[in-house]
Amino acid sequence: MAGELFTCPDCGNARPFLPEACPYCGSNEPPTEGPEYVVFNLETGAPTVEEALRTMDTIVDRAIACGVRGLIVIHGYGSGGRGGAIRNAFREDLERNFWAHKVADSIPGEDLRQGAASYTNLVDRRPALRQALRREMLGNAGITVLLLKKL
Repeated sequence: MAGELFTCPDCGNARPFLPEACPYCGSNEPPTEGPEYVVFNLETGAPTVEEALRTMDTIVDRAIACGVRGLIVIHGYGSGGRGGAIRNAFREDLERNFWAHKVADSIPGEDLRQGAASYTNLVDRRPALRQALRREMLGNAGITVLLLKKL
């Protein structure tokens, strides 16, 4: 996570998106009143492809429960320059509609360049993404933006 903070619905303390239990009061209720978009680094901890995809499923569920409108997923591009295993498996699952019941739209990072129609369309529809997408993310094939469905 990029340090985004949410409000615990039970004790009111600012807490991170993860872990599931509030570190202050132990509540398992999803936090509220947080940012609309969360950056999640799927590569943290050097997971296997299978671990990364299981984590992604948990993150999507958690984000929806917390009222997050979208995820900026950092999955990396791979050190060989041809696309990494996590990136490829993640994007294949998106193409196979694995998360179709939870994800309204996905936009690959390489399509998000200033002046590109896909970027302009996205930030016109979701203005808060203009701030959430940092400059180094634009045009970056190592990220994917997911727009989430509401429960």
